[in-house]
Amino acid sequence: MTADNALALLQLAVLLLLPIVLRRKWLKCAAGRVSEDLSRTPTGGRQSSRAGSTLEQELGSTLKQELLANKAALATLRAAFLEAGGVEDAHTDIYLLRWLTDGANPAAAAESLAVATRWRAKMGAFEVRSRALAGVPLMNVRNGVDRLLGAMSILPAHRSTRDGAPLNIVVHDDFDPSRVTAALTPEEFLLTMVAMLEYNLAIVDARSAATGRLIRMSFVMDFEGLSYRMISMRFLTGHVKQTLGLDSYYPGLFGAIVCVNAPGIFSMGYKIVKPWLSEDIRDRICVNASGASTAAALDKLASPESLPAAFGGSCVKCPQDVGDAVGWSLTSQQSREMLHARSKLRGYVASCPQQRVSAVAEVPTPTESKVVEQPAISLLAPLKRPWWAACLARPASPPPSPLSA
Repeated sequence: MTADNALALLQLAVLLLLPIVLRRKWLKCAAGRVSEDLSRTPTGGRQSSRAGSTLEQELGSTLKQELLANKAALATLRAAFLEAGGVEDAHTDIYLLRWLTDGANPAAAAESLAVATRWRAKMGAFEVRSRALAGVPLMNVRNGVDRLLGAMSILPAHRSTRDGAPLNIVVHDDFDPSRVTAALTPEEFLLTMVAMLEYNLAIVDARSAATGRLIRMSFVMDFEGLSYRMISMRFLTGHVKQTLGLDSYYPGLFGAIVCVNAPGIFSMGYKIVKPWLSEDIRDRICVNASGASTAAALDKLASPESLPAAFGGSCVKCPQDVGDAVGWSLTSQQSREMLHARSKLRGYVASCPQQRVSAVAEVPTPTESKVVEQPAISLLAPLKRPWWAACLARPASPPPSPLSA
């Protein structure tokens, strides 16, 4: 590896961790005040994501007791939520409880919640959540999700971790940012990422109600095959930029982030940014380089029944329940064979059995029929286009997703 390539890989590793670093700085700057600016967090302070936070230690299997103990605070939050345009459902109290997971002052949390609620309404998040709670497959909750899953090697909500959290697996071995920029505009990318978060939020709230403890979503980030060729300033400044800090609108949602097969250059980048991270964020991130370390981390996170064979699990084929939940089983075998062609996941989604009943669940409220319409949003001002950007061809009209075949 040349010195230039090594430097490029180091830059890529730092860029991949940049959203976490910027989120930490936003949280620090926003402490004690609320801002509707998208470049600042709406939580008004540091939010804990550790499984061992005080509230979660007390919760255990007594979620109902915790809801009763915070009845007054939840009433304050509910009033702010509804006034800001929030839409109630069967799990609203559990969602509101997430805003208190860091011992936040109810009044301050209510202010921050109002900002987040207005933002979620603007993003069409409540329609997405309603469809997810009604059992609609992920690819059907919003236009664009199928194109994202066709452009990136992602296995969303692939069963559960050992503690019941939905497991999201992201593989980088065949990542090509040009596929994403060709498939989705920056606006569509943002709306699609919001849909993915809302889908997971609906799952964890429903599972929290079923298990009696507060559940979070978890990630496996596989960095095998990481390459400097994956650096795209168009993707970073046009697409990734729009999503920086999104997690600050979802307190208590993110759990474990397990990075596996991380090359040495990634570990070096992580060491550079690690001092800037808060203790709770550092506790959530686990970077594993060696095969033995990766295998141990995956085994600790999830049982073999929840992991593909490529990650040491027992799922040689994509399970029917995963295919039905995401929507893979509603697409043709031919279209699924086109996915992940150069990835360790090649053929995995294609192996999912076709769904026997093709009907999609209907949403109980008439307003949900509008969910496929993309809401009008105002994005952050784009970065100034650098001189060398003229060398990059602008993306053509998005091609149809292979999943729509």
